[in-house]
Amino acid sequence: MVTTKAIEQLSSIPTVLAGILDALYSGAGTADVTAIVHRDAVLSGKLLATANASNNRCQTVPQAIESLGENQLRTLLVTHGLRQFFKAPAPDGNLESQIQLWRNGLLCAHFSRILATLTSYHCPEEAYLSGLWANLGQLMLLEEYGEAYSLVLQGSADNSQLSVNEQQQFSQNHADIGAGLVANWQPSSFIADAIRYQNEAIEQIQDAHHLVKIIHCANKAINGPACPQGLLDAAEQLFGLNAALTRELYSRNVEDIDKLSTELALSSPSACQTSSAQLGIRLGELSEVAQLNTGILQASSLESLAAGIQQSLLLSLGINHSVLFSYDEQQNLLSTYLTQATESADFKLALEPGRSLASDCLLSRDTLDSSDNNSLSVIDRQLLHYCQGDILACWPLSHNGKAVGVLAFAVDQPQLDEMKRRHELLHSLCQHIAKALSTYQPQTQLFGDSRQSTASLYQQKIHEAVHEASNPLSIIRNYLEMLRLKLGDEHEANENLELIKEEIEHVGIILSTLKEEPTIFEPDTQTLDVKQLIEDTAQIIKESICVAKSLTLQLQLDEQLTETQGNPHHLKQVLTNLLKNAAEALEPGGKITISSDNAISFGGQNYLAISIADNGPGIPAAIKNKLFSPVTSSKGKGHSGLGLSIVKKLIDEMGGLIVCRSNEKSGTEFQILLPRDIPA
Repeated sequence: MVTTKAIEQLSSIPTVLAGILDALYSGAGTADVTAIVHRDAVLSGKLLATANASNNRCQTVPQAIESLGENQLRTLLVTHGLRQFFKAPAPDGNLESQIQLWRNGLLCAHFSRILATLTSYHCPEEAYLSGLWANLGQLMLLEEYGEAYSLVLQGSADNSQLSVNEQQQFSQNHADIGAGLVANWQPSSFIADAIRYQNEAIEQIQDAHHLVKIIHCANKAINGPACPQGLLDAAEQLFGLNAALTRELYSRNVEDIDKLSTELALSSPSACQTSSAQLGIRLGELSEVAQLNTGILQASSLESLAAGIQQSLLLSLGINHSVLFSYDEQQNLLSTYLTQATESADFKLALEPGRSLASDCLLSRDTLDSSDNNSLSVIDRQLLHYCQGDILACWPLSHNGKAVGVLAFAVDQPQLDEMKRRHELLHSLCQHIAKALSTYQPQTQLFGDSRQSTASLYQQKIHEAVHEASNPLSIIRNYLEMLRLKLGDEHEANENLELIKEEIEHVGIILSTLKEEPTIFEPDTQTLDVKQLIEDTAQIIKESICVAKSLTLQLQLDEQLTETQGNPHHLKQVLTNLLKNAAEALEPGGKITISSDNAISFGGQNYLAISIADNGPGIPAAIKNKLFSPVTSSKGKGHSGLGLSIVKKLIDEMGGLIVCRSNEKSGTEFQILLPRDIPA
């Protein structure tokens, strides 16, 4: 028996979900987000259901978006996207049925809006949503019964016959299921009635509410390659529309939905599967942007902001040096943001075409690089020398449609290729940088006497951001607790839920530290429980990548492993990178071993050692020669070859050492040495 809770399991059109996430992370307005949400029955329903769960009375998607707020909306969409991405893939037959139902929903929704406008219904938006949700019950039955329901769909000539067949085989029909679901979202609307009575005989609804008649008629606009006779009859009897006009409206509607289906990758199961894979990549990129953005959000001064930006560039591309330009609209020039670390890079660039790569970048509002430019200006050559690279790259920074500045940095060819591949991730990162920079007043930041007041204003914005960010975190915590209660104390998933909860609590702790002035450019004095951190990181890798690839991960840890000083985030990043590299290098059945030694002496200093070894094919000689430098990855498309250079940089910052042994016979082993003694 399908229940109203089953909507939690329904999938959205992958391209629609990806489009909404992109719109939200690019700062799009309510109107733009609404236009995308309106393409998907499940998402539009979930938004209204979530908004009205707090005793709101939202009747439209824009009202729901405004009620939820950007943070809660983003959390809802990311959670929905992750749940959908990690679901078991539907068989091809079921996927074909699902694609057809998505397309039918769009056909019904668009035709409902046409009829609402043509017959002067007071709210075409309501008619559109009614049509979009008309076959939600079918989607829910397909989710519940799979192939059995696909066969019923294929064996039914129209929705009226389908409803009868559903009742016979499943003791319920899609109209009643959909109406029961929507009734919980729209308590004061006739949408539920329109869905419930969509398959009634035309004689039964001639005196029904206007919306009921619209959906009854539009529901017949999804059957057959030619305009169905049932649509012609309903249009004439309910609204007095002649056959010629109805055929024309039907033809245009089908043509529009054919184009939209191609745009949404609903033309075939393979196209839909490709868009699902792209959604997974986008979710991963947005997750990475959120992590990279931590240092930028923590900044309470120009120095700490520059440090946060540099850390993000290091972790995403392995870039060590960059120059940040602000745009002075009054003087029409670009000026460098000066900090103690970059006070020598005092540049002022005229915003004229051809004068510099940075000025051309801002004028064109497009990313530029010098890879195809053999005649660089002196300033471009100076920037290349300052940033210590082979190719100069410039990214425009804008916030709310207004130019803020330019980010300039230098890369080598592998980094440039990776930058182009990860264009969307870096675009999102630059938007966060631009938003942070827009808080500062560029001209006052060049002088010391104004920094304190600007920093105070920025600190206030951080307090507000922390307060807002706490809301979605609380919702996630509550959701996890509800899920734990539903599963029961003995369920095997509780351990995984506890891990997720701990990570969320960790995010909350990080956010709480933003309320205090961070200490900049001072050694990290955190006490690091190495053994616990290894165990926690290993468990996450073991239950995700290792399970997916049928790998074995073993721990052989020194029980006397002491604590030391260091940055737990750095060490976790190092361990994650090395474990992922090992897992990706192994074939199914491979083995990874993590071991440790509490007593290592090297060069007269005491260290603790962490070893990560695998029994894989070893590292190619060409890669080993430049192991900790950015190189082209040997793992194929989708891998940057930057991971080990970042690992080396993070271990250097912790005062540690890393060595590697690798050959074809014994596999690969990385050994990390961390200073063991904690100063008194």
